[in-house]
Amino acid sequence: MRKFSQALKWGLFFAIFPIIEPYFSPPDLLFIGRQKIFIVLSIITLTWIIIEFSNVLRYIFLEKFTYDKEDNLRERRVVTQVAFIRRLFIIAILVIAIAAIWGTVFLYVDITVEISKINTKLKEILEATPFWGKKVQVLQVTD
Repeated sequence: MRKFSQALKWGLFFAIFPIIEPYFSPPDLLFIGRQKIFIVLSIITLTWIIIEFSNVLRYIFLEKFTYDKEDNLRERRVVTQVAFIRRLFIIAILVIAIAAIWGTVFLYVDITVEISKINTKLKEILEATPFWGKKVQVLQVTD
């Protein structure tokens, strides 16, 4: 519970800081809340909050199902399933967070689409944005 409250405190900071920053920052400086590192830290903090919340729910759930009785097969089965779902959920959150940090976009298109035109348009879009670091430009085709 203590870790969850720490995660919430940091989450509150990352939620409120970009709102109040324009009122106390000098006008000629770039806002910290709009920098890439701040956005990445916000995503990491949100992931941390979700993981700690799942820990709290797990402890509440484990208190409800006790192993003290002789025939505890049902309890062990439920606890194992909850642990599996929690781990799967955490892996999914991390994948989504990494995709958000990298700026991944998924396009579900027909097989007849010309990949070279999509690659050309990708390059145009990336060159038009000031946020592109000009290091990574990947178009990946999967089945």
